[in-house]
Amino acid sequence: MSRPRARILVGYADALAAVEVVRSLIQDGNEVVAFERPGRPSLLRRVQGVEITEVPRAADAPDAAIDGLQELARRASVDLVMPLDDASLWLTAEALAPGDGPACVTAPEQARLALDKSLQVEAAHDAGLPVPPATLWAPGGGAPELPDAPAIVRPALAFRRTPEGAGRGRVRIFGDSATLREATSCEPPEPMLVQPYVDGVGEGLFGWAGPDGVIGWTAHRRVRMVDPHGSGSSACRAIEVDAGLVEAAERFVRSAGWRGQFMIELLRGSDGAAHFVEFNGRPWGSRALARRRGFEYPAWTARGALDDAYRPEAPVDAPFLTARHLGRDLVH
Repeated sequence: MSRPRARILVGYADALAAVEVVRSLIQDGNEVVAFERPGRPSLLRRVQGVEITEVPRAADAPDAAIDGLQELARRASVDLVMPLDDASLWLTAEALAPGDGPACVTAPEQARLALDKSLQVEAAHDAGLPVPPATLWAPGGGAPELPDAPAIVRPALAFRRTPEGAGRGRVRIFGDSATLREATSCEPPEPMLVQPYVDGVGEGLFGWAGPDGVIGWTAHRRVRMVDPHGSGSSACRAIEVDAGLVEAAERFVRSAGWRGQFMIELLRGSDGAAHFVEFNGRPWGSRALARRRGFEYPAWTARGALDDAYRPEAPVDAPFLTARHLGRDLVH
């Protein structure tokens, strides 16, 4: 018996992973509806069969974006919602209450973990992943314990409300201890994580989490980043999964009660040691590489969210490929 076709709402449509995610969902027999930021036409308009509707930018007008997404989900009669970036992850968690309307691949408690890096660092440490020492520097919490320079100070929240709207704060890197002390001597505008700066090569550890554990472990290493100081990759290469990390990574995913696709971002230092950076609970930009190897994480995630009995069949002997995003490589 064939599986019923599902209507799946995705967004924002200009997310880096959007085209690959939508192709994965359509290839699996689903219909796709997408929400798009006003005045920012996306490449999804070139994908045949995708219905696209504008929803206000969460960064500019969070309340209007919440109302717009709620109305779209009702009007489009969708079965499932799949956020594609941090802004839409925050928006779906705010707009779509469990049990009221379509299901979301990321439950509110999962969204909280996926957006709060202080929770991720704590959970990663408890699971036994290699986490650089981290101090939460929060409003009203006093001066943080400072590492030796160089150090990185980054927002604990990937996306949050602000007096002006919503968005993400600024990441700062400090090369000397005096400047770091001066910068952290005042009250922070929002919760921040203070950690030693690790110079290394970015890696990703990926999988699909179901009731029985993780299926389809894969890994890649960044060849180039758009911004060499730190950003998404413009080219990446498939590598062997680090067996020394899998057990701890599985503990992390299991303790979080995570379901569906995920990415654990790491930095591999010059000494060969891996360092935990963050957990991504929404699609990542290098999705093309995984799909070319046969790992259809978006389609698996949609099926798993709609059918508790579903278990994907991961490829055997997947080819080791390199994927390059031409536009991002030109920016690099």
